[in-house]
Amino acid sequence: MKLDVNFRKFRISEALMITYKLFWDEFSGWFSRNHQTRYLKPVDRKTYDSTVAIFEKLVKVIHPFMPFITEEIWQLLNERNEGESIMVTKMPESKRFNKELGSPF
Repeated sequence: MKLDVNFRKFRISEALMITYKLFWDEFSGWFSRNHQTRYLKPVDRKTYDSTVAIFEKLVKVIHPFMPFITEEIWQLLNERNEGESIMVTKMPESKRFNKELGSPF
């Protein structure tokens, strides 16, 4: 929600910091904590699909700051139709969550 507010108020540097922390602190930290003991071992399909889905949402959030590289990554994550672009997809919607459960990452 803070990200949405910062975008609406054109606080781009604050939106970038939130995005940076979301990607590096939350997603990358979660991923390394949960997968470091299974290094070089196969990941089950459900975990893989969930991780790709989360990563795809993160790529959409990062896109305004890094348009060219995120377009390339987004195109490689799943099969896309000819002419389909991250530029015209919807941004992920922020949702409320139970703080007692902790971060989804």
